Amino acid sequence: MKNELNIMETPHTPKVFFDSEQNILEISGRAIPINPEKFWGPVMSWFIRHNYNNQEMKISFNFDYLNSGSQRFILKLLNLLRESSEKGMTSDRTVYWNYQDYDLDMFEVGQDLEYVSKVKLEYVELTEESFIAA
Repeated sequence: MKNELNIMETPHTPKVFFDSEQNILEISGRAIPINPEKFWGPVMSWFIRHNYNNQEMKISFNFDYLNSGSQRFILKLLNLLRESSEKGMTSDRTVYWNYQDYDLDMFEVGQDLEYVSKVKLEYVELTEESFIAA
């Protein structure tokens, strides 16, 4: 049985797809939950349970908008990644920060999170052509 977390996107919450067999975590969409703890709590619990399998993991963020409550939870996730890697408990993780080419605010949010967490982010600039090719 496949071990995954799949939360559908709503107008206030992002899509979350976590497949522990493939070691992929993808979070995309608008992250403005009314109660950030209620939404992000189960995501963080799931991540904590599956972070320590010591395999490579691909993590991809693609936000349209990210409020301050959600930014705090993303920062917690990034800090957990850094701490577990520093302690040798996990292999390195690849973290992609996707942003629309016209959305420099979201690019800067990624830079801020990278600076504070000290986790290297790989920036992926998405253009309209990116969606046509996909």
